[in-house]
Amino acid sequence: MTNSLDRLLQTLTQRAVFFMSKKRVFVLLSLSAACLLSFAVFFLILKNGGEDTQVTASGENASATFLFAGVDDAGENTDMLMLCRISKEKGSVHFVQIPRDTFYKTETGKGKINRVYRQNVSKYGKKRAAEGLCAEISRALGIQIDGYVVFDTQTVASFVDLVGGVRVDVPCEIRFFDGKTGSERIIAQGEQLLSGEEAVAFVRHRKSYVEGDLGRLDAQMRFLGGLSTVLPSLKKIDRILAIYQKILPNLLTNLTEKDIIEFMMAYLKNGGAYSVLLARLPGEACYTNGAWYYVLHKNATEEMLHDVFGVASGSFDAEGRFTDSGKESLSNIYSSFDRTYRVYTPDEVANKKILHS
Repeated sequence: MTNSLDRLLQTLTQRAVFFMSKKRVFVLLSLSAACLLSFAVFFLILKNGGEDTQVTASGENASATFLFAGVDDAGENTDMLMLCRISKEKGSVHFVQIPRDTFYKTETGKGKINRVYRQNVSKYGKKRAAEGLCAEISRALGIQIDGYVVFDTQTVASFVDLVGGVRVDVPCEIRFFDGKTGSERIIAQGEQLLSGEEAVAFVRHRKSYVEGDLGRLDAQMRFLGGLSTVLPSLKKIDRILAIYQKILPNLLTNLTEKDIIEFMMAYLKNGGAYSVLLARLPGEACYTNGAWYYVLHKNATEEMLHDVFGVASGSFDAEGRFTDSGKESLSNIYSSFDRTYRVYTPDEVANKKILHS
């Protein structure tokens, strides 16, 4: 592990010096929102994995898709699911939220997509559960997923503290219990510099939002937009690697050292000019069977998957996992024809009160 880290540090440092000598600006691929933890993997090899995936970043048209999954305190439900599409051809990094309450059917029944990981953890362990989650989402959306990163809430808190906090415009007062101090704390409304514990409370809070979990999804996007303004200030590679090395033991991934170096080099060669865009799978909330679900809009989702991931027509949801023909309320939303999708920049996300898919 140490030798791999030393080799990676030496390679990145040499390349960075070369490109800076050419007066190019070194900005991390993590200019985007979802770098909140995930791009730790683009610098280091994870001891829990690394031997399974071979992602090729060579060639002018190379691209890859990764799945980032944030699990709850129990390490079972996925409170955050996000796809990351890196395209060398388009010079872009797309981050697409998959709402945790998305209606989804498996062989074992109907429910929310955040339970897919949990169903496999107890049976097969975390590694196979992560692989199973990737396989489910890949098949259902009709996309190829080249790698995954799974992290927990404490990793989020540690990362935020290590980068010096994240500044966010908090839409309302938030009260939460701080496990470290054993007391209630308050995050005031307005622009705040959030610590690690405050950041976790902010991205998990939902009871104050009229929109419920949609409000929480917006808060997560707002937080990630704020994080994107912090990461460019981490200009020294040795500092970046030191930070990621501290959170490394808490990450689960299948990316290799080759993946890490090739994508970092692709970004450096581009001079950091990748555009960062954020979106959510288009859909809307629906209450049925005593619970709230997020139901995808089939046509708008197909359009997004084609535009962002290059998915061929008819590949999305070939097995009908995202709807229930026996529930008119679900099927009507799913089959809506007059819906579209929205894409935002980090600045637009930071300035929006409510995001609409």
